[in-house]
Amino acid sequence: MENKILVLLTLYCFLTPNMVFSATNDRSRPHTVGVLRQIIAENDQSPSGEIRTEQTWYGVETESGLVPISTKQENLADMVNKQVILTIAKNGSHSVQLTEEAKAETGGPLVAGELNIPQPSLGPRKILVIMVNFQNDTRQVASESQIRTVMFRGANSANGFLLESSFYSLWLTGQQVAEGDVQTWVTIPFNNTNCATNMFNAWTQSADNMAEANGFSKTNYQLRFYMFPSIPGCTFTANATAGTLGDPNSMARAWFQLPDDSSQLDSKIKSFYHEAGHMLGVPRHSGYQETEASPVIDADDKGDFLAGVGRYLPSNVNRVRFGWLRGKIEVHNQAITLSYTLTPPSVISKGAKVIRIPLKDALGNFIGKSIWVESRKNMSSSFEFFATNHLAYRDGVTIRYVEDDLVNVQTKPIVRDTTPGSPIGADDAPLQQGLSYTDSTYGVTIQLVRASDSLGDRVVVTTTR
Repeated sequence: MENKILVLLTLYCFLTPNMVFSATNDRSRPHTVGVLRQIIAENDQSPSGEIRTEQTWYGVETESGLVPISTKQENLADMVNKQVILTIAKNGSHSVQLTEEAKAETGGPLVAGELNIPQPSLGPRKILVIMVNFQNDTRQVASESQIRTVMFRGANSANGFLLESSFYSLWLTGQQVAEGDVQTWVTIPFNNTNCATNMFNAWTQSADNMAEANGFSKTNYQLRFYMFPSIPGCTFTANATAGTLGDPNSMARAWFQLPDDSSQLDSKIKSFYHEAGHMLGVPRHSGYQETEASPVIDADDKGDFLAGVGRYLPSNVNRVRFGWLRGKIEVHNQAITLSYTLTPPSVISKGAKVIRIPLKDALGNFIGKSIWVESRKNMSSSFEFFATNHLAYRDGVTIRYVEDDLVNVQTKPIVRDTTPGSPIGADDAPLQQGLSYTDSTYGVTIQLVRASDSLGDRVVVTTTR
């Protein structure tokens, strides 16, 4: 599997980096070799305050920069994060194919009913924050101390979120300062126009060069955050290039619009650690969710409120992806009725954190997908205290349909709404005490017989295959 996975998350209409052309006698069909990146734009200005996805497309990352592509190939998602050859025809159209090396790479077949899990994301991550303004807007809307508070020092800081999420097994640090490095305001020689076009091209290169001149070499940092004053008409709040799951040397970057009033920084802090989660290797945190508005699947990025990394601590799906789960996954894979007690994922214990039910077809063959049952509770943490409209997630158990190949971050869990037709939509998706959920297609029934903060949630699972 490609070891250098980067998934670019930004909103832009056109980028013009320099292309690297390989030697060819057919100059009418220049081509370049790079890694295919998925590009996702995000904004947290939805009515509910959730981070939302605005647009998705693709580009090829080369040593000289990003080459945006316009091809409509249906198989592009299958090639994301792999080495590809981009060919440009005489009429300007693009086509993408895997290199021979990428075609030869295989992760091996999954063992039926088993999980494919990435290497854990553990240890320190060196980070540099660059505070950037523009030749036509030299405002300094936050101080270095304020940025250090929201990124490193505060109880709700990005570093605090990662520490608590990982049970203190992953944290931010710096090359020059232990808590993390900050390059105070630099003015790049550009106007703050065409943010989508310039974000990962000219602005990034200029900011990197200025920081480099001050002793902050970009090669020393796995994570780089660029923060700048708000720009009228710039339609994203934050974006990031995501790194490789389990690769401690994977490099990624993120851009943030800072609020005009620095006292509002705390309201934006969730965007900081949301993007940090992307930078660790998960392109979309929340996956899909059934809702009343959409009878099948709602693909909005805010679909699964608890998937993280973001508003709440990560779901068990992403905890397993990151290697942060502290407890047991109970696997129910026989035609039997069994009772399980679940403990919250935010508590270190040897107890069960997940009930995983590998699904089988009518012939009894595993299909490569499982139901995950998870319990969540209000904890003594600002990251795990549920909003009023999400109390059903605290009081019930969440049922997700999850692909067994967790290395493939393009797959997304589906949260099943166990109360279809209710007036509050997907906010009450979890199964509540005394109720049952049945999937007749796969012969599975799940009942929550007890919901208890002190004793744990008691779940009875019946399968017929």
